[in-house]
This record gives sequence, structure tokens and C-alpha cells, in this order.
Amino acid sequence: HLDISYNKLSEIPDDIFSYFPRTLTYLSMSRNTLANFEWEQLKYLPELETLDLSKNKLSKVTRKLSKHTSSLKVLDLSHNLIVNLDHSFLEDVKSLLILSLAFNRLHHISDASFQTGSDHYLRMLNLQRNPIHCTCDLLDFILWLEKSKTVLPRLATDFLCDLPESKREHPMVSLDLKNACINNSIAQILYVLTSSIITVMMSTTIVIHVFYWDISYIYNFWRAKIKSYYLKTNDCTYDAFVMYDTKDPLVAEWVLNHLRFELEDRGRRVRPLCLAERDWTPGIPIMDNLNQSVNQSRKTIFVLTEGFVQSGIFKIAAFLAQQRLLEEGVDVMVLVLLEPVLRQSRILNLRRCLCGHSVLEWPRNPAAEGFFWQSLRNAVRFESQGVPSKLFTNYFSR
Repeated sequence: HLDISYNKLSEIPDDIFSYFPRTLTYLSMSRNTLANFEWEQLKYLPELETLDLSKNKLSKVTRKLSKHTSSLKVLDLSHNLIVNLDHSFLEDVKSLLILSLAFNRLHHISDASFQTGSDHYLRMLNLQRNPIHCTCDLLDFILWLEKSKTVLPRLATDFLCDLPESKREHPMVSLDLKNACINNSIAQILYVLTSSIITVMMSTTIVIHVFYWDISYIYNFWRAKIKSYYLKTNDCTYDAFVMYDTKDPLVAEWVLNHLRFELEDRGRRVRPLCLAERDWTPGIPIMDNLNQSVNQSRKTIFVLTEGFVQSGIFKIAAFLAQQRLLEEGVDVMVLVLLEPVLRQSRILNLRRCLCGHSVLEWPRNPAAEGFFWQSLRNAVRFESQGVPSKLFTNYFSR
């Protein structure tokens, strides 16, 4: 036996146990000021059965006691500052019979910390006067205690709750934690369900905010595929009204001598085109001519150039075409890009994907011009189903 209690030991030399007798069975170092204990040194005491470290200033213990000793039967750690025990603290321990952790600062107690294995079990466990948090986290320990043969001294009087406030100084055994926490699985299901709903709502909000135009266009386009109707061709005077920059001589020459010739005079012809320079009535305001031309034509062909898309007359004509979309449910726009314009327009890019037949680019390869004219004829003849939506209010303003 060795008793070095009631001293003022604040630390222990790293190898001091190697000088102790290997037959030592009892070691008391209580009532000192030890803040740390070198558990690894227990390997030098293979026959040690009782270790008393009570009334020191220890704040932590070893993670796995079985790694350092296999003979210890009594371990007294009472009256220290221990806050936490590792889950593997007593894992594979076969010899320990009595463990005292009374008057420490343990808040959370887990059943896993006191499971010693199937071939042996702890006979006495002293946990009195610890500031235990009596929450549902304690339920597993209570269930383990019910089926364990381990004895807890003063369980009914000195095993008191510290939190929550309403349960402070109440004995743990007097609380109905089992019934209060038995629906923990339901709480977990509700937690997962509510978390999923919140995540979905936040994700949906972000997606709608970032991709509003894309989603709106796709949704309304396919809704119109089902609900809209075809425009009656017999009600139209012209097959197409051609909108272009009349102030640009090159564009005007291309429309009058090439587009008009290909659609009216060559191959499988369409019905007459409405051209501002040829078919507008002199003396009538431009707005009246625009309105009549758009409404009396099955389609409105916009010949787009960089200067034309910035002009006011283009935007007016686009809104008039939109009005037909709102009233008749038919998309009457056909876009011909003579120059690479509106590259940043997300609506134009979506239009290419959903109704690409109505967005045509003038080919750079002369060999492809025949295909371009045939595609334009098909776009004029094809009755595209439209989308009566506020989406088109800002169609060309993006």
C-alpha cells in the first residue's frame, strides 16, 4: 500500500511509477492539487487494484482505461472538476467493480460511458451531486440503468437535475423522462420533414428569383401548346408584315429585292407581303398604318439589325404584335437576324430552344441561302401557338 494523500502535489514526474514496487495494490493520491494524471504510467503497476485520486483538480480522464490497466477494481475520482467522459472510457474493462465520480461537473451522462462488456459489469457507480442536465439525452442512460445490475448509491436523494430551470434540484428518478422522450423518433421525423420543407421552399425561391424568365417562358409556352387555338388564315389580308429599318439603304434593298422576291415571286410562293414602302396608305399616321399592318397579317417578320432594335418604331411594332398574342393566343413573331443582335437576351435564347423555327439568322455561307429562304417560308406558314402572359411586357427590353 502507498498513501501520499494530504500533500501539496501539483504534478507527477513522467516516469515516477516505474520506480514504484510492481506488487503495489493500493495507491492513494487524494487531497492534493493534481490538475493532470498520467494514466499511461499505470502500466508499471500491473497488480494495482485501488486508485484514489479524489479531491484533486482533475478536469479530464483517459479516453480508454483498458489500454493502461487490466487489474484495477476500485477507481475513486470524486470531488474533481471532470466535465466529460468519453464513450469508450470503460470499453473492454473487465476488472473494475467500483467507480466514483461524485461531486464533479458532469452535465451529460451517456450509457455508453459505463458499459464494461458482456463478460463483466460495474457493481457500483457513484454519480451523486453532479449538475446533470435532465433532457432527452439522458433517456438512454436511464434505460441502461433499468436493465443493469449496477448500483447507484443515493440515487433517489443526491442525483439531482441542474437544467432545465423548471427541474432544478429535482431528483432524476422523480422525472418522467421516459414518457416525455419516448416520442423522440416522431420528433426526428417531424424535424426531417420540416427541414425538408424549408429547404425546398428556400431552393424554390432562389431558383425562381434567378431563373424567373426561363421558368416563366417554358411554363407558359407549354401551357399554350395545350390551351391556345389556331388563328384563322381567312381573316388575314397578308401572309406577313415585314418590319425593317427603312432608313438603312442596304437593309431596304435586301428586303425589297431579295426577301420580297423569294417569298412572293419564287418557288412555292406565299400570299402578298405587307411592306411599308409599298403598301402603307400615304397621309395616314404611322401608328394607324402599323396597327393595320400587324392585325391584317398572319405573321410579322422583324428584320433585325443593331440600329433597328434600338429604335422606337421597332418596340412599338413588337408591342402591337404582343397585343395579338394577348387577344388571340397566337405568337405571330418571326425574327430574322441580319446581324448578331440581342446576344444577352435570355428570352431570345429560350425562344431559339422552344420555337427555333421562328428565329432565323442570315447565313454567312452563300450555299445555305436556299435553306434559309425555305425555312422562312415555313415560319410564315406555320401557325405558332402563343402565350397570353405578362411575360411579354418586357420581351424586348431585356
